[in-house]
Amino acid sequence: MNLVMGGFFEGFYWESGVLESIAKKEKALNLYTSSLGSLRGLFYSLYGVNFFGRLKDFIYEKNNPLREVITNTELYNSRYAQTTALIKLGRGKMSLYNPDNLKKFLEGYFGNQTLSSLAANVSFEVFELKNKEVIILKKETRIVDMLMMELAFPPYYSYYEYQGGFFIPTSYISFVPQKFPKDAVIISFDPILTYPYPKNTVEILLKVSYSRTLKNYRLLTEGFNTIEPQKQLKDYFNMSAFFDGQNQANNFLEAKV
Repeated sequence: MNLVMGGFFEGFYWESGVLESIAKKEKALNLYTSSLGSLRGLFYSLYGVNFFGRLKDFIYEKNNPLREVITNTELYNSRYAQTTALIKLGRGKMSLYNPDNLKKFLEGYFGNQTLSSLAANVSFEVFELKNKEVIILKKETRIVDMLMMELAFPPYYSYYEYQGGFFIPTSYISFVPQKFPKDAVIISFDPILTYPYPKNTVEILLKVSYSRTLKNYRLLTEGFNTIEPQKQLKDYFNMSAFFDGQNQANNFLEAKV
């Protein structure tokens, strides 16, 4: 089965539940990933069906900057909270968090390992801003550089400079990567997210941006099988979201038989 995954922090638990459930039943998986989907795909490639326990340990390591991103519940009180927080920091800030701290942690964790050390069934897709080009990363790319590109989405981290280019995950444009086979199944949490009625110019721009990304996603995935949440979740970051993802995957697989 060919699976497509992108997404952001809100879908971390839910999409992991979908992947684990499918991985237990489908032995041959090819993953096409971007953004948080790439982090998930990396740990699936390293640890197989039991990837989520290792991924959680990684995220919640004491010195991992991503731990603060996920545990800072104020950032998820509303769909506008992240950018409001960035504005409060001042005009000189390009992101909520310092990318140098993240890179230092990742280098301590992964060293100089490259994508060639992973299974061949996972691809990592990014978008290069200068040339406006969708790129599948080469096997000689370091895991650290791959993750810095895939996690470089506003407002958490700014674009990542690499070999003369400026990189963000393709998911920032369309929720999921854009290059995948015609028989692929799309996993996406983000379409269920909602923006309330905007109250100022910044919120209007954010709502327009989300609507544009959602439109790109719908156009990109038209005619494909998709696995999306069927209800709003009260809490993105606990195991209830993970189990809901598992249930949704099981429903999809049962309907497929």
